[in-house]
Amino acid sequence: MQWPLVLTLFCLLWAAVAYVGVHTIAAPRTDRANLYAAGSALAVALVVGVVLTRVPRQWAPPSDTAVVAGHPYSCARGLTAAGGVAHGSVDVVQTLPNAVVVTPAAVIERTSILVVRGWATDAAIHHPIAGVCLLVDGKPLAQETVLYGATRSDVAQAFKEVALVNTGFDIRAAAAELTPGPHRLEVVGVDERGRESPIAPPLRVTVR
Repeated sequence: MQWPLVLTLFCLLWAAVAYVGVHTIAAPRTDRANLYAAGSALAVALVVGVVLTRVPRQWAPPSDTAVVAGHPYSCARGLTAAGGVAHGSVDVVQTLPNAVVVTPAAVIERTSILVVRGWATDAAIHHPIAGVCLLVDGKPLAQETVLYGATRSDVAQAFKEVALVNTGFDIRAAAAELTPGPHRLEVVGVDERGRESPIAPPLRVTVR
């Protein structure tokens, strides 16, 4: 629920409580009682509004509002390049906190977080694969965070395979881990034996 709506609902609720309370106490219900009740309701609504605007919005949604699911996957092991291991697609490549879409030949600030999302299956498109990794110049980053197994009902429907529902992935890496200059980014699918193959064409970017 958005913060302005929460604020409005709280103010209306407390205004109603104040109106009913004052109106009940000020019986018999005369025009003056109605005036007192209305004035009290307005005062309470203003006070509650001021208080709530000063309360830290701990439940406010972050700049990245996508819901991420899946299980962690570690890329910190030796990978062997192989053909025909994985199939999939990269749907989103962006930087946070400003959600800037990364395009080929883009320039990435070292203060940003790189986010890559998509889906991946085994090459036969029958089952989920073991995991995915983001390779930078052919190697995984030491600190990249990978979640694999997010719900992708669209993939399951497209291939008419129920087993492919949990094939989504979310990869995050700090651009500060990359040295300034040009780099080659590539997302690969990895099987249980540590063999990998790309699921999308590489993306060349420059870090500054």
